[in-house]
Amino acid sequence: DTYGMGSRSIALAGAVTADVEDWSANYYNPAGIVRDGNLRIGAGWFGAYHDLSLNDVASNVDPVHGVIVGFNVPGNIGDFRFGFGLGLHLNDQRVSRTRTLPRARHRWEFYDNRPHRTYLAAHIAIQPVEWLRLGGGIGFLSYSNVSLTIRGTIDFAAPERLSRLEHDLDGELLTIRFPQAGIQVQPLPWLNFGVVYRGEYALKNELIAEVGTPDFVGPGAGAIIAGGLTVPAYFYLLSVSTNAYV
Repeated sequence: DTYGMGSRSIALAGAVTADVEDWSANYYNPAGIVRDGNLRIGAGWFGAYHDLSLNDVASNVDPVHGVIVGFNVPGNIGDFRFGFGLGLHLNDQRVSRTRTLPRARHRWEFYDNRPHRTYLAAHIAIQPVEWLRLGGGIGFLSYSNVSLTIRGTIDFAAPERLSRLEHDLDGELLTIRFPQAGIQVQPLPWLNFGVVYRGEYALKNELIAEVGTPDFVGPGAGAIIAGGLTVPAYFYLLSVSTNAYV
């Protein structure tokens, strides 16, 4: 959603709804899968390296890069044309990324977490008459839920030597599915119209950090030790962030 998909469509600033015909139609308008009736296959590598700052202070925005693959497979029964298409953007650094910043801290919303995710879409398209093309299918995005559990004791007298802490990290990768549909109308060889619908979705990442147990008993209980004094302790943090939405 930040950079687009496919070299030609990116070079045209994404303004290709009415005339896209290569495999990037799987992102911009699935009706374009059957536009020219040819087999289209594309594969490449995409990279973006940022130099972003606020008040002359570098924002340390991570680069994003990955593999892009797509294809359109045509077919026809007499004059009736149909096709199947698939588009994939797969980051080669991580499948999903979340970094939650304080609400008052400035951030680059479109260049932070949004590009660091997997995108997959599969569509079918038909051309019932020469001037009309229809396409639709399903898009897939991924996001993560992470739980961090810490147990043990912290000794203030010698925190590095006497503290005993263990932690469990449980991560779950989830998938969102949403519909996509498009129309292309070409009443004249030099005149094209296009309309696209994309279903609503939101990527909400949830992080739970828990230190100790709420009842202060059991093997997972936590404590703070100061000399001969042991104080039961419990800490619970829930962080929820929406990384992308349409």
